[in-house]
Amino acid sequence: MTDYRAMAPAGALWSTPSDLVRFGTWTLGGSGDGPDLLPADLLAQMHEPRALADTPGSPWVSAHGLGLQVVNTGETRRWGHGGSVPGFTAELWCDPGTGDVVAVCASATHPLGAAHGLLDLLAATEPPTPARYALDPAQADVVDLCGVWYWGPNPYTLSALPAAGPGRSVRLALAPLGGGRRETTFERLPLRGWVGMAGDYWLGEQLLPLTRAGEETPYALDIGTFRFTRSPYEPGTGTPGAHPEDAWR
Repeated sequence: MTDYRAMAPAGALWSTPSDLVRFGTWTLGGSGDGPDLLPADLLAQMHEPRALADTPGSPWVSAHGLGLQVVNTGETRRWGHGGSVPGFTAELWCDPGTGDVVAVCASATHPLGAAHGLLDLLAATEPPTPARYALDPAQADVVDLCGVWYWGPNPYTLSALPAAGPGRSVRLALAPLGGGRRETTFERLPLRGWVGMAGDYWLGEQLLPLTRAGEETPYALDIGTFRFTRSPYEPGTGTPGAHPEDAWR
């Protein structure tokens, strides 16, 4: 067993790559699946450049905040730290621009320097995170309509589509799960329900969400006597041809 007491003045913590990533996520302002360790203002000071490695005539590329190293690479700023004891190394680097965090631990004498390369690879190949969709509050009821519905034992999906034009409502697309006939697109009616405007089977038919007294979430959909429920032949939904309990199986 190696005696590491001589390294004590340098300060050290024993950790794992997973916990290092959790810590790095926290420095980016995420929860890291753990409690807040410091007030927000002190967290900001951890990666605020304070002591620069200054080369006259050149932009600074390396600095220290409170406990973290800060680097400028091109137009990218990152923060983190590396460390080692004889035989073991660790690197943690965070990219606030992309939200990526990389931790690399190795059985080596000197840090491998791989973390920055992995962040570069992620930045070059990882698809950008799409902007969060903000639903029009006036159309929030569409969320409760979307998902899988069953016509008897047959699964269908009901999906929201963009409006067909300015001033129009979002549309609903009903289709058999896995594809097939009876695909229909519905548009909202002025007073209640939806009407099939494109497709084949339910073209011109009215789609009515059915709700129980005191509830807002639909328990079934009715399309010209066709009853769709959230589970096959769901009891208590008045599905025509329903069988006792699970006899249909």
